Amino acid sequence: MEHKLESGTTITIQKGKPEDAEAYVVYLEKISEESDFLTFGAGELTVTAEEQREIIQRFLDASIDLCLLAKMEGEIVGNLTFRSGRRLRTAHTGEFGVSVRRKYQGLGIGGRLISCLLDWARETGRIRKINLRVRADHNSAIRLYRKFGFKEEGRLKREFCINGIFFDVLTMGMNVEENGPITDKKKGALICQSEEIRMRYTTRKDLDVVLSTEQSEENSRFIVPWSMEQHASALEDENMMHAVLESSDGTERVGYVIVSGLQNPNDSIELTRIVITEKGRGWGRKALQLIKEWAFEERKAQRLWLDVKEYNTRARHIYEAEGFIVEGILRNCLKTDGKYESLVLMSVLAHEYAAWRKKG
Repeated sequence: MEHKLESGTTITIQKGKPEDAEAYVVYLEKISEESDFLTFGAGELTVTAEEQREIIQRFLDASIDLCLLAKMEGEIVGNLTFRSGRRLRTAHTGEFGVSVRRKYQGLGIGGRLISCLLDWARETGRIRKINLRVRADHNSAIRLYRKFGFKEEGRLKREFCINGIFFDVLTMGMNVEENGPITDKKKGALICQSEEIRMRYTTRKDLDVVLSTEQSEENSRFIVPWSMEQHASALEDENMMHAVLESSDGTERVGYVIVSGLQNPNDSIELTRIVITEKGRGWGRKALQLIKEWAFEERKAQRLWLDVKEYNTRARHIYEAEGFIVEGILRNCLKTDGKYESLVLMSVLAHEYAAWRKKG
């Protein structure tokens, strides 16, 4: 099946076939040389093309095992394997591993492979729990897994040893029946999440709550409220992201966010609006951290910027604490109820975000 990535590149994802064996062996050799996050290192794989052909065939013969290959112009650039439990009591669960060639990372290939796994698992009707293991310092992978709803379930101490250095491993899992397909923007699909908060696409059913939230007295004076038509239009605009903010378990709605500039050729994304329903609980900072992570690590933005009313000192304090730098002031640029208001321009750049994150 063909998949078009956000970069415009097209890849195909299909089940591995015996005729892929030779190229698959070459792929495995290459990734073993490129990554320290795998369970095997350079030169450790000694499987032959014939042996790999038999392995692929066993995947095809097993109705609840899966081997997927991602190809770009015929070259294998990523893979995913899932193996289910071998006994009746564990046949409903299994563990997967996924990898992508270094030069193709950041294009969304790993996410597409995981989406295919989840779709396949739901179609089988037999796989109810999916597990994985990931090195505890592999932050980009952990964020990706969280985006799909995987949660941390345990920690294995000193599980990896590389050049005499020990690394912990996290075990993560997801109950398949608790997570619907994450594919359709109009159905409230999940965008990303952290341990405490998540973003999902806003649906038309959410708009009544969105309007009442921004029109409340504690929020309306800090923003320029939109009409229902403006919000509805934003849902369909490919240059914008309109998202609901919720607690990570989905039990509590905590606000919404609007982002613009997704198609900006200069990789500059605007945080157009962020509204939090309950103040004083830390949701604003948690949401900002998630938005920055999404903008710089998933969208590969160069600049994330916003404007804030000059007298909104509480919001400005949070932005500054989260690394946003004041660029200037648009003096008396808004006229509200006969009075002029100024806006403060603030931004954070990719290298500033990287340094801020490294500092913790």
